[in-house]
Amino acid sequence: MNDGEIKKLVDANKNGKWDKTEKSFTDTKIQQTDNIKSWTNKLDEGTENAKGESFGHGVGRILGKYFSHKETEPNNTLISTHSSVMKVIKSAEDLIKERPDLFNEKTDWANAEKWVDKDGNPDERAKLFTKKYLEQSTVNGEVFKAKSKDGNILVSRHGQTEKNKLGQFRTDDAALTADKGIDQAKEVGKEVLKTTNGEIPPKIISSDSDRGIHTS
Repeated sequence: MNDGEIKKLVDANKNGKWDKTEKSFTDTKIQQTDNIKSWTNKLDEGTENAKGESFGHGVGRILGKYFSHKETEPNNTLISTHSSVMKVIKSAEDLIKERPDLFNEKTDWANAEKWVDKDGNPDERAKLFTKKYLEQSTVNGEVFKAKSKDGNILVSRHGQTEKNKLGQFRTDDAALTADKGIDQAKEVGKEVLKTTNGEIPPKIISSDSDRGIHTS
């Protein structure tokens, strides 16, 4: 990514949301979007030494754990994570409401990577999920609430990192910015207490990334 591409992404992200119009996409972003739509391509396909997981596999990995947490964790458990995971979760919750004929309590979320036809192309479920995911947006410090077996489960996005600020892809060691990122993490705490009517979450489940742990 060159300096001009970085500046474009920084300008697009000044208000905390990416400009999702096609004209704002870099070649890397376009390639990643194509890989997401394929369902089975590695997300970093097209780069040198591609070795990541496919979008379908990632959806299954994330949602297999998420729906297990919804069944077993106590009321107001908080999951602290990053944007792509939050968008996957929000997409699933939206589709359960909008298309219960295809997405419901019987859905085998953990094996979402198998949502393909006999030729290996995305089936109807995969196409609908991908479309919903690409429509989603999140902001640093956002808190999302969904119903769980014991009451509610909360999902929060980490505060701004230095790489968010520069419009770069995040790595596990991406730290919160000293001002805005830490302030957003504090706002997460306030929003969580507002959502739970003052109850401190009995459990916090965090990704092992520095930004997720720091926000927690």
